[in-house]
Amino acid sequence: MRLHNRLDFRAKSSQVWLLSLFLLTALSPAAAGQAGPATASAFRWLDPSSDPQPWQQIQTAFRDELTPDETKPELGAHDVYGYKFLDRVGIVGHSALVIVSSRPSKVVSKDQAWNTYSSAFNFDLNTERKSSIEHAEHMSIWKFNSLARFGPSQVPDVTFNYVSCTECESGFLFGSFSYYDANSAWRVRLWAEGKDITYSLLVGVSQSLYEVADTAGDKASFDCAYGTLDSSRPGFQDFAIRCKEFDYTDAATARTQLNDSTLLYSLSDEQFNARRITDDSQVIALTAKICRPNSDSWLCKLPLT
Repeated sequence: MRLHNRLDFRAKSSQVWLLSLFLLTALSPAAAGQAGPATASAFRWLDPSSDPQPWQQIQTAFRDELTPDETKPELGAHDVYGYKFLDRVGIVGHSALVIVSSRPSKVVSKDQAWNTYSSAFNFDLNTERKSSIEHAEHMSIWKFNSLARFGPSQVPDVTFNYVSCTECESGFLFGSFSYYDANSAWRVRLWAEGKDITYSLLVGVSQSLYEVADTAGDKASFDCAYGTLDSSRPGFQDFAIRCKEFDYTDAATARTQLNDSTLLYSLSDEQFNARRITDDSQVIALTAKICRPNSDSWLCKLPLT
């Protein structure tokens, strides 16, 4: 299985810019979306105030994961996470999706806010069996996005954003946890485009990686607009993503290379597969749906062409 939709990032710190871009959630038109009435009754977020018993049960079961790191001489300040907490807990029956987040301290300065990571787990409230979710063991600057109905399950997907790394020129990624009724457990959804499979979608990159001035004073840029959309199948949703890349590859002639790609992911044959959209009118229509007036994406500020 070949992973795609990723870049070879050069190692160089760009944390301040990275954090400021990542925290802009306007790219996703469903950032505050909720599931319909049927799914809302099947899935809910635990609240420590109104759900003290299960919340305490999970805290006790995850005491090892929640134990702060010990300071050691061989570890740098950035490698010691002194504050670990239950970030979010989603419940379906007796099955819990548990997100444990870690940062250097409970209160951190703005210039250190980038230094956080999250890990995802399955936990059974009845048997107290827990297991880490594969491909979600270490997600930098994890952030919940929205609930979405991508599959046939009555339980919505939990979509999220994170970054590929925090001390490098990073990629901004979009992923989704899907619930499987057969084993009452969560796993990372696979995204398919033909024979290519990936566990997350690249939806942006750090400024220092792509906006690099060449000898002619021009810049290369990459940006994406994306979001969930109503599907032609009632009760389901699709996912659309459009990415543009301007690459100034020939400084002598000032020629540019433009890559413009639009993919529409939808459920087919019980799998979530991508269809590349090439018709200009369809591309424009999808872009208009996933770009909102308050979007900070420069792609959304371009004419809809």
